[in-house]
Amino acid sequence: MTLRQFLLATQTAPAERRAEAAAALARAYCHGSLAPEAAWEAKTALLGLLDDGSTLVRRALAEACASSDTAPRPLIVALASDQPEIACLVLARSPVLMDADLVDCAAIGCETTRAAVAGRADVSKPVAAALAEVAGAPSLTVLARNRHAEIGTAALLRMVERHGHDALLREALLARPGLGIEVRHAIAARVAEALSSFGLASGWLNRERGERVNREARDCAALSLGDEAGESGLARLVAHLRGQGQLNAGLILRAILSLRMPFAEAALADLSGLSRARVAGLMFEPRGAGFAALH
Repeated sequence: MTLRQFLLATQTAPAERRAEAAAALARAYCHGSLAPEAAWEAKTALLGLLDDGSTLVRRALAEACASSDTAPRPLIVALASDQPEIACLVLARSPVLMDADLVDCAAIGCETTRAAVAGRADVSKPVAAALAEVAGAPSLTVLARNRHAEIGTAALLRMVERHGHDALLREALLARPGLGIEVRHAIAARVAEALSSFGLASGWLNRERGERVNREARDCAALSLGDEAGESGLARLVAHLRGQGQLNAGLILRAILSLRMPFAEAALADLSGLSRARVAGLMFEPRGAGFAALH
């Protein structure tokens, strides 16, 4: 029986039979055992099956082709835009989909399909950045828990900025190996903000006291992170604080009074443009003109 006869014979069959036939045809094509002419006919037939009104048929196609790197690209791209229960099958596993396809699906898809993309074994930085901009907290939690995902620092900070109020997301981010010091501080700042807001909502703190508690908790977190950081990490933390408008005289004075001189030196070096060694030398002579100019 030719493929044409095969398709004619299944046109009037029940949806279950059509689904079985579609899966068998897809597996035969992806296996690569068909002759060139038969493979061309099979590809044409598979694309035609996208118009089948039964989700059983399209789901069978997705299940049969999801993990194959020889599946027809137009078929996979179309299935990735199908109903979520079908799209997720290929979005989660298909090696045929490119970054551009995944970015588009993240932009126009729903949270279910975004979670499927976030859980892929090959999430690249551009895809992670796209998810960080549009996905909800549940999808981003899936992304944060994905140890194979490549997530840039900017994307991580964007995740915290958009959904840092979500405890599950914060927990998943903090569990990631090698999490940047900037991201850890951003998470700590969101926790401080949440605690302050809770105190205000409960009536335990007035607005002025709440803002002070928030600021003090954020500063303490910055200094504690600075204690654990090496020289490069400390420089990154200070640059992050400056970018957030949080590197101020109060924080630097708190560092000096608590004898956290490396942090104070790094902060003053960043603000003044001097080397850290030069700043350390000036601070060693507090009565000199250089120290006064530094302040």
